[in-house]
Order: sequence, then C-alpha cells, then structure tokens
Amino acid sequence: MSSRERGILIGLAIVLMAGTAFIVMKSREQEQATGPMPPGSWDLSRLPAAEVVREQTTPGGVVVQVLEDGQGEPVEPDQAMDIAYVGYSPVSGAIFDRGTKRALVLARGGVIPGWLEGLEGIRVRERRRLLIPSAMAYGANRVGNLPPNSDLVFDVRWVRLETEDVREGGGREARRGSRVLVHYKGTLEDGTVFDSSYERGNPIWLTLARGKVIDGWVYGIQGMRVGGTRKLWIPAHLAYGARAQGKIPAWSDLEFVVELVAVE
Repeated sequence: MSSRERGILIGLAIVLMAGTAFIVMKSREQEQATGPMPPGSWDLSRLPAAEVVREQTTPGGVVVQVLEDGQGEPVEPDQAMDIAYVGYSPVSGAIFDRGTKRALVLARGGVIPGWLEGLEGIRVRERRRLLIPSAMAYGANRVGNLPPNSDLVFDVRWVRLETEDVREGGGREARRGSRVLVHYKGTLEDGTVFDSSYERGNPIWLTLARGKVIDGWVYGIQGMRVGGTRKLWIPAHLAYGARAQGKIPAWSDLEFVVELVAVE
C-alpha cells in the first residue's frame, strides 16, 4: 500500500470517528433536553412479571408502578415505616439486594432520592415497583457489584405487624414472657396452610419470648386473654426472614389464626 493510500484510509478513519462522536454528543444532548427516560423505554423482560394497577412518573423521573393497593391513610413525611424491598438490575434481572429497611422516615432521608420520591403517599401493605434512573440512585458511584450509572428497579412494600381480634377473651392475659397454650393455623398469603395444631389435634405450649418463637408471635399474642381468638398478619422480617422453614419459602409474610387456651 502506497503512502498516499495509507493517508486516505487514515483520513477516512478520522472522519468516521468524528462523525460517531458527533452522533453520541447529539444523542446525549437530546436525552438531556427531553428529560427522564419515558416509562415505555424500560426493558423489564428479565424481571419477575408484575400486573400494574396504575402508574405515574415523579418529577425526578422515577416511574412508580402500583402493583397492589394498600390500606388506610397514605404515609406522612414524619411517619416511621418498615419497607420490605427487593432490588433488581434491569439489565441482567439479577437481585443485588433485598431485606427490610426498618423505621424509615421520609422526612429524614437516609436513602437514595429515588426511594424518597417513589415511596411518597404509599399505604400499609401497598406493593410498588420503582423504576429508578441512575441519577436518582447512585449516579456515577460504584456500589457493590453495581456498575456506575446503573438504572435500578425496586419492588417495595410497607409492612407491619397487624392484629385483629375475632373473639375477645375474658380470662388471664398473655404477657411478654408468659407461657401460653394455643391452638393455631398458619397460612401463606396465597392461602396455603403450612402448619396447624388443629390438624394435629392438640394445642401447644410455648413461651412468648424472643428466640423461643418468632417475633411476630411475641408482639402479636401479648395482650390476648384466655378464650380469645386473634388473627395475625406477620411480615417476613418478624417471621423467618431469609430462612426457608419447612413449607415456608424465604421472605414470606405469614398469616395466623391463634386461639388462646391457657396462660400459666
């Protein structure tokens, strides 16, 4: 190849690189001009399927998808709440974090901006999917295995122990630390029965103390009186958390019907 031919090829390469750089620059300018990523542009095909009840986009570009309506009044900015969450990479669909954020108060911050906007107005037991652009997540920072400038998806739910007295008792009161005799039936949220003293035919004795029974029982049964029946809705972090237990998958919220037979 002659020097003249090499010069022509080098010149063409320079022109192509300059053109590519110009296209990238214009694309970035257009993205900045048009604002946050529109909802339809998120590829969620690698994530667990979810049926969206309704959707909105916050001023910061967080797409909030309500998957299940909640109960009661919307959260106040200074109200503490426990938020169960699963964090996904929308690129791979992999879970990068999960757990329960305890006593989160939106007015105090302490979480990424996408959570502050995405959790606004949430209700107890409400399920949301938050599509969070990188600028509202960790930005250019590398966090754990997440590359810089990562868009994130979180499935979140405001969870708390809930009780309902089906029948008021009139006998001795169960207190924290009490030894109690109970009949019970435990189900998963889909109605699957995973344990029942009624099926075995006999009530069981247990102690209302941490380490003896799940925390949801310690907090949920105290205050009952003998002869009473109570329903308990126990979030996963007050049950078995990340541990699978028999027929109970990890991270399961549990429902119980408990009859207080006796208190020692």
